[in-house]
Amino acid sequence: MADKPTLVDIAIFPFIRQFAFVDKGRFDQAPYKYLQLWLDYFLTSPFFLNMNKQPPWQPGDKPRLFP
Repeated sequence: MADKPTLVDIAIFPFIRQFAFVDKGRFDQAPYKYLQLWLDYFLTSPFFLNMNKQPPWQPGDKPRLFP
């Protein structure tokens, strides 16, 4: 959408990441050069790398409240 990340980029990032990782080899070979560069930018960004990733919730775990 712009030369710098926008709210739209952040909103669609999880969907594009899921799409790409269903078959990463095929995605990497597809003619999506700019989408691949865009995804790589976000996957290697401090914003993504510094996210506080939580383990998956399991039955019996206490509820988790997000800040």
